[in-house]
Amino acid sequence: MQSFRETFDLEDDPHNRSIPHIIHQSWRTRNLEPFQQQWQKTWLQNHPTWTYMFWTDKDNRDLIADKFPWFLSIYDSLPHAVQRADCARYFYMLQYGGCYFDLDFESLKPLEPLLADVEVALGYMSKNIPHELSLPNAFLASVPGHKFWHYVIKHVLKNFEGGKVNIGDAHRVTGPIMLKEAVADYQSAAISKDLTIFPSDKVYGVDWLWRDDKSMQSVYSVCHAPNPHFNSTQCKSFFPDAYAITYWSGDITWG
Repeated sequence: MQSFRETFDLEDDPHNRSIPHIIHQSWRTRNLEPFQQQWQKTWLQNHPTWTYMFWTDKDNRDLIADKFPWFLSIYDSLPHAVQRADCARYFYMLQYGGCYFDLDFESLKPLEPLLADVEVALGYMSKNIPHELSLPNAFLASVPGHKFWHYVIKHVLKNFEGGKVNIGDAHRVTGPIMLKEAVADYQSAAISKDLTIFPSDKVYGVDWLWRDDKSMQSVYSVCHAPNPHFNSTQCKSFFPDAYAITYWSGDITWG
């Protein structure tokens, strides 16, 4: 396997300092559930001039094979589909830039004001920032070729080479826990202060940690798509400043 430094040119592209108007979303196939189609339409409605790129599992593998062939054997070796989906979204950012949102996000208003003067961005899901799952990878935004994604992929490679991939914990290997470690690594390098992390009320709204918080059960029950009390209209009223909100439908779709 090539070393990390042999694989990447670690210099940023100085000509791309604005996040391109691209929305990326992905699913196994193009056959979406009705509720996914409903939320998908909100991105098109609120961003009519943006490019919308929808990726299937096949599209993801083709991207890796075409643009990042050095990673293909690793990609194919990941034992879980969610791990491959995690990796693919990092390569969307590296290759194209733009914004990635999981399919259980609803767009509430245009993103342009949120992304003004931003080069690369993530979002906290939780106000409990020290929690290892407080920084999901369900939302990503970036200029193309940003160096931060090199750090992210470096951590995926480290986990792969260290055998962590076999533990089956996507959060730790390719997902939120890995991402938080990459953020810490990037920020400690003090390369620049160009990584923006939005507070939870701007992007995620709903915190999946509320499922274990009795004081938030009433909110979580109407905001969690698999819950029989789910009510998106009521849920949105709790987050007046949000540009997007997630309903965490993974219990339905991935379960």
